[in-house]
Amino acid sequence: MLYQKIACKMAEYLEREAVIEKEQKEECAYGLEMLISSICLAGMLFGVAYFLKAIDKAVLYYILFAWIRKYAGGYHAKTYIGCTSLYLLTFCFSVFMERNLLYILNLKQMQSFEIVVMISLMITVVFFAPIENVNNPIEKENKEKYYYYALVRTVTVIIINIVCMIKRIEVYHWNSICLFWVLIYMYIGKWIRK
Repeated sequence: MLYQKIACKMAEYLEREAVIEKEQKEECAYGLEMLISSICLAGMLFGVAYFLKAIDKAVLYYILFAWIRKYAGGYHAKTYIGCTSLYLLTFCFSVFMERNLLYILNLKQMQSFEIVVMISLMITVVFFAPIENVNNPIEKENKEKYYYYALVRTVTVIIINIVCMIKRIEVYHWNSICLFWVLIYMYIGKWIRK
């Protein structure tokens, strides 16, 4: 993959310039690969968001989606192309959902959907997090830490969402849609593991 090649070349350069030791090269290359892929993914997300006139949504999506999924786990694609495609398609579909759900559902129905999503996500995190995936394994000694991080992050986001709902800060619709996808990917990840 291109990211891996670029990262390896950068690590070789850093080794040649005596910035890192030979033993650190592989670990450095992996870290650089993750950094490059994250920067490219963010760039593509914000490019798509600009096209959809949804930059503000992209910022929240980028933060919310990653913030909970990092520790809660769930489905992860096998390749960068699969991951990037799924991530961007999910964002596009989320924008579509947010722009159209209030035309399909009235406000009361939409809020009911959002409450069901928040309760379902909380229950899922409590009983199943972290959901491990072959492409994103969790070391045994980190499982408990991941569980508590997922729980704290989920509770935090849900509290913020409820406060926004009560104060009628419209962002809660978008947050709920992002939480919906976190929930879906957790269940897909759980189902695939069976």
